[in-house]
Amino acid sequence: NNIQDQINGLTLHSTRIIYPHDAKNGVTYTITNNTAIPYLLQARLLPWEGNSSSKTANENTEAADENLTAFIALPPLQRFEPGETLTLRILQKHHLLAQDKESIAQLSLTAIPAQSKEAAEGAQMILAVQNNLKLFYRPAGLPEHHLDNIAEQLQFQRTKNTLTLKNPTPFYVTLASLSVGKNALNLSSSRMIPPFGEAQWPLDASHMGSDIHWQLMEDDGGTDKMRTRQLSAM
Repeated sequence: NNIQDQINGLTLHSTRIIYPHDAKNGVTYTITNNTAIPYLLQARLLPWEGNSSSKTANENTEAADENLTAFIALPPLQRFEPGETLTLRILQKHHLLAQDKESIAQLSLTAIPAQSKEAAEGAQMILAVQNNLKLFYRPAGLPEHHLDNIAEQLQFQRTKNTLTLKNPTPFYVTLASLSVGKNALNLSSSRMIPPFGEAQWPLDASHMGSDIHWQLMEDDGGTDKMRTRQLSAM
């Protein structure tokens, strides 16, 4: 199922991109201009900048620089007409990415609206529309990506004031929701847990009980079923 996001009249036909190791001709990504004005669309592959509070078991600062040149989007710059559906092709430039876990990059899309003659002669400000999408590269040799199997391996640990989630899998895990008892946790800074990494959330008096409820994000950007686990405090 395609998850479509509307951003100022631009339709993104999915919220994330999966790049399998055997995609010899690259992968495609589609965006539609549902407005009455043309845009100039810039597409770039950049290091993923989100979720900086999560940490990996073996942090490698070179990984982000690696992602910067690992992929390229074509065309990098394109006039985007009203009603047009544009297909971008993403190609892998080299094979130096980690082979024992997923790698992540971001597809940065910047749409600059065309100026009318009247606006060009005046002093009006033009606002560009930007959106960053996750791209996950899956090397050969990883087990099949199945959310049920991944969810079973996730390790929750609770102390009095902290909930820790450890991800022992070679995949990025993205939470759609997480709650302790009946109270949801704030996922704004720790929604995505890297391979072999972990994330922590502070708990307060409102987070009573030992029931943990969570949902994961699917490959197409949709939300997986609600899962529940009972924990005892450490």
